[in-house]
Amino acid sequence: MSEVKAPLALRALRFLTKALYRFRGTGLPRVAEYVRRSVASHLIATRRDADYWIPDFMGQARFKCDLRDHMGSQIFFRGAYSLDQLQLIERLFEAPFTFVDVGANQGEFSVFVASMSEDNQVLAFEPTQNMRSRLQHNLSCNGLTNAKVFGFGLSDRSRDNVPIYGSDNVMEDGTFHAGLPTIHTMTDRNVRLESISLRSLDETLQNNVADSIDLIKIDVEGEELSVLKGAQNTISQFRPFLILEAASASAAAAGYTVSELYGWLENQGYLLKEISPGGHCNDLRLDIPFSNIIGIPDENATSALPRLG
Repeated sequence: MSEVKAPLALRALRFLTKALYRFRGTGLPRVAEYVRRSVASHLIATRRDADYWIPDFMGQARFKCDLRDHMGSQIFFRGAYSLDQLQLIERLFEAPFTFVDVGANQGEFSVFVASMSEDNQVLAFEPTQNMRSRLQHNLSCNGLTNAKVFGFGLSDRSRDNVPIYGSDNVMEDGTFHAGLPTIHTMTDRNVRLESISLRSLDETLQNNVADSIDLIKIDVEGEELSVLKGAQNTISQFRPFLILEAASASAAAAGYTVSELYGWLENQGYLLKEISPGGHCNDLRLDIPFSNIIGIPDENATSALPRLG
């Protein structure tokens, strides 16, 4: 996958939008968002290639961005897609630490943690071929050898030839969203992409010995609870911090509720907080359909909360 620098006009727009997005609570981010959406819509309508690299992802790494893609366009024009979660990691951890990235996608979390320090260790799981190729490219173009990529997904048990589904629809912001593959069909995600293999984290770590697991991030479009159940021994042994997506729609497609997910985590001895802007955290709100949450081991709550408040 070659690296192409964006045209000067797009780089100028990126300089502008990155500045405007910082003024939260004003109308300026809406201007930046209009620019991002307009560029994506134009590129999709004209069927133009729009795969460009940036040299300053989170201030420290190169990253390949498809401006027609929901995540890629935000990384390009905003600077990051998962900024709040990445800032939380920066607040909470100092090298060296070991990070497990479940649903690594194109590598936003893996590249960030691996580039923080060569002493960090990253185990990245991405079962879909397209996203795994982008993940591997984003790691290799930064010379990051402290990340290991696994070409299967995680769940509560081993399975092969599992169909995974995506969407070929354009989103309301004018982009495609390549980051939404799921093994649980939904109304807007019912296009079969490929077949994948699944393993449990407990099983995987038996063959990949780890001295510690400090942080696990899980974003697997409904399979979060199964991933946790398949990592129960790992969680009991290492007591890692957890970052995960809690979405009522994808949970329902997988046959559970977000309340059940929270209950399982609390039974394992985790304090749950919602991740908020700037890498801080707030109390959970049970009445919203989507949130990113952090699970803090009860025994670490006293020391961690002051850094996340």
